[in-house]
Amino acid sequence: MTVQNGQAIIANDNSTVTATTHIGVNANELERLIAAVRTKMDTLTHTDKETVSESLEVIEAEIVSEKPKKSMIKTAITSLQAIKGVAEFGAAVSALIQFIGHMLS
Repeated sequence: MTVQNGQAIIANDNSTVTATTHIGVNANELERLIAAVRTKMDTLTHTDKETVSESLEVIEAEIVSEKPKKSMIKTAITSLQAIKGVAEFGAAVSALIQFIGHMLS
């Protein structure tokens, strides 16, 4: 058997294998932080709301990807940071960036 960039687990003789994969991100916390950003974008313009939604979709997709594209995440973060919203929106964006920041280093 040949495995590249992955994991292989084989069980023999009626044995059972329980495997847990850690992708480096707490999915529940990520969902909570993204939901917080979405709830704080009510006061934004229609265009800014679209930008936020698209940026969050990119972040969600890349963070859980087997090989996240850091450049895509950084671009999405830059787009979020460029939006001028109320203080609560900025705080929610900052919390999200802080949470995913370790993946970008």
